[in-house]
Amino acid sequence: MIAPIRIKSFRARNLADALRKVRTELGPDAIILDTKQTQRSRFSWSRDQIEVTASSGPPPDTQLGPALDEPSPPSDEPIAAEIKTDHPPVESPLLEPAPYPLCFIQVGAELLKRELPRDRVDSWLKEALSALGSDDRDPWVVRAYLAQMLRREISIDPPTRSWAHEKSTVAVVGPPGHGKSSAVAKLASIASLHLGLQPLVISCVHASALPRPRLADYCDLMEWNYEQVDAPKLASAIASGIDHCDWVVLDIPSIPLGDIESMEMWRSILQESQITQTHLTINATTGATHAQRLLDWYQGVSPSHLLITHLDEALGLGGFYPFLSSAKLPLGFATFGPDIPNDIVESDSSLIAQWILGSGDDGASEPIGY
Repeated sequence: MIAPIRIKSFRARNLADALRKVRTELGPDAIILDTKQTQRSRFSWSRDQIEVTASSGPPPDTQLGPALDEPSPPSDEPIAAEIKTDHPPVESPLLEPAPYPLCFIQVGAELLKRELPRDRVDSWLKEALSALGSDDRDPWVVRAYLAQMLRREISIDPPTRSWAHEKSTVAVVGPPGHGKSSAVAKLASIASLHLGLQPLVISCVHASALPRPRLADYCDLMEWNYEQVDAPKLASAIASGIDHCDWVVLDIPSIPLGDIESMEMWRSILQESQITQTHLTINATTGATHAQRLLDWYQGVSPSHLLITHLDEALGLGGFYPFLSSAKLPLGFATFGPDIPNDIVESDSSLIAQWILGSGDDGASEPIGY
């Protein structure tokens, strides 16, 4: 029998102490859902505290944005003593020159294996060591502290928050080989199967183009409205389609790097079409430098969100982290396999941190889809 997921809030004078409480009570599979500072009452002598909300495992609605809508039930169970070992601080051969306790070295080695930049790993561990102290011997607490740092660095924006409240037109753009058309089908599945919307899927190709896109066959299977539209007729197709459908998604052709004429054409068309959101697909195995080059190029059509694809082919998001942290664009979705509609997840700061940092074993963290 699968144990039910527990969600609980813990308060302490600082983040480090709150994380230790989470680890002790909820165990090594705990996932941090939220952190906030609580201010003392005007009529209380208590100090300001940090409140950490965590679950004993992935909550069932993680993929649909913040998982907690109400406070967790109180608990009178005592907090067990902190877990300690007898290992003295040692000098890390990988992370010079700071001397780290053994558990810090263990976490650092795991992060380097996940292709995170050495200088960033070293700076993270120094900050964690300053906050946690050298007496902390639990790698989970170290990793959880780093996860909270990452939550502040990576910009996310769950796109579906607005889909159910207003008719939306969503465009998907991206280079060839980055899973764009598959992402279109997965987004339509979310709108249809999970939000109860009637989608219209539009492929922006000539109506007589052969062979017929595979996306069209999937729409037939799911009984969704589907159209193939020439670029100049896109705005009118959206205007007529939105009258009988709740939600529209566009599969925009790839725009070759350097093709300024095509970029100007699509910029004008998308502006005329009054697009609600534009998602840029980038393969998770793409190097950070080339990913930034793609983002710079597709700024011509004003993307609103990143959509990371092929996460299953990458070793987490460690090597992709420099791009994610520097991109001035929030992450909306990530895909991690070919299965439609399941292999897609909406952005969530806890999951993003887990994918980047790992779970403490040698394998990549497994995303949880719809």
